[in-house]
Amino acid sequence: MISLLSKLMNQIIPYSCVLCHQKSNNNFDLCHQCEHQMAINRQACQCCAIPIEGTALVCGKCQQHPPFFQQSFIPFIYQDPIRHLILQLKFHEKLYAAKILGHLLATQIKQNNKALPELIIPVPLHPTRQKQRGFNQTIEISRFLSHKLNIQMDNSIIIKEIHTQPQIDLSRIEREKNLANVFSVKKTPVAQHIAIVDDVVTTGHTVNQIAKLLQSTGVEKIDVWAIARTVT
Repeated sequence: MISLLSKLMNQIIPYSCVLCHQKSNNNFDLCHQCEHQMAINRQACQCCAIPIEGTALVCGKCQQHPPFFQQSFIPFIYQDPIRHLILQLKFHEKLYAAKILGHLLATQIKQNNKALPELIIPVPLHPTRQKQRGFNQTIEISRFLSHKLNIQMDNSIIIKEIHTQPQIDLSRIEREKNLANVFSVKKTPVAQHIAIVDDVVTTGHTVNQIAKLLQSTGVEKIDVWAIARTVT
């Protein structure tokens, strides 16, 4: 019924692609042509999702120093046009991009037959940063994932207690130091399979710190879901 209503509404008021501004032939505001321009993360480490070459399933870094999460699903490479949508959401308050990004991630999860967790946890912002921005982009993306995949979202389990310098301005080593002991567990989750949701994963330090905390509470399986993965 909802699908039929959506189709009827689209005939009356067609979706318009936010990238090329042409009529969208999808059931959301991104056309097939622009969607096909997204760089797919086709060959990636099953653990951290860094792009890798050859036949290895897990990258050398994850083999030598396994993270606290078991697997990642990050379907896109962080470059335009997916990069543009993420930046529009994150720094320009274009909340419509959260629905588009959430739709893309949910669709990829379904197409790849990923085992769904019991709970999804968005990466938290410090209250000061969230007040400055007016929202948390990972919560907005997670809301759509929760609805689309019928999975509970809880953004009250992990909190960020220390206000840190933005990761984008830091080197790999500085990122690791910047995130030391900044997150804490507000309450113990009852789920045994949890997915941490982020927008972009670069070094993986943020999600690994959160996974470490979740593991300490007894969570058995931890996945990382994100929209895009950087290549460096």
